[in-house]
Amino acid sequence: MGMKAPVFLLLCCLTFCGCSGQQPSKPTPQSEAHYQWVELVREGPFRKSYNYEMVAIGDSVLLLHPQGFWVSANGKDWTAIDLPNIVGNLAFLEYVYFNGALYGLGTFSGNIEQYQITTQIARSKNLRSWEIVAEKSNLPERFFYHPVVFQGKIWIVGGQDGRQSFSDVWSSADGVNWQQVVTKAPFGARDSDRLVVFQERLWLLGTDAWSSADGLVWQQETPQIATTDLFGYNAVVYHNQLWLLGCNRAGRFRAEVL
Repeated sequence: MGMKAPVFLLLCCLTFCGCSGQQPSKPTPQSEAHYQWVELVREGPFRKSYNYEMVAIGDSVLLLHPQGFWVSANGKDWTAIDLPNIVGNLAFLEYVYFNGALYGLGTFSGNIEQYQITTQIARSKNLRSWEIVAEKSNLPERFFYHPVVFQGKIWIVGGQDGRQSFSDVWSSADGVNWQQVVTKAPFGARDSDRLVVFQERLWLLGTDAWSSADGLVWQQETPQIATTDLFGYNAVVYHNQLWLLGCNRAGRFRAEVL
């Protein structure tokens, strides 16, 4: 699922530096006292919603909202763009920014009980129109995975198809042709876990943490991130640290940052 946004919008460097999946610069880490959240605007011009993404593109952030896309250079002033949501239900599939273009991997309509999914690949280089680069591809027909860019390729891990979750790893150098690089990874079947690039490694974060230098060989970094199970958070990189935003525990929605 995409980034869960609250009723009011909170934005800071954590959001801008981490949501694209690319590694930011590595300034000297600050003390805890220097990390402060600042409310920039109580309500944006878009509808209140959740399960959508924010993608950093250059010095701006692109908000991929279910009812329309918006762009901002400062987090306060937002401009609607005409690019339509070609993917569909953003609670199930996500976009990814790759090689100077926004890619829509597949389409999804419906819900987990009754849905239609395709392997269409769409690309936008100008954020005004879509180019269908493949009506059908060998992208796995599944959802609840989080694509990231790593070593010049798009990567996806696990996901599910409504019947089962998967433990494989896929990559693509062009967004159209996909290769299954790992059939059964040691972390087992996963869906909805976060995938992020940190310190030149791929990291898979759920209630535990796994990392890989090449997407092929994975090692467990910790069997348990916190003393209670976490879910629903978003993972970003800032000041050469991993940050988990909006950590929910034991079935309760909270606003914790780890």
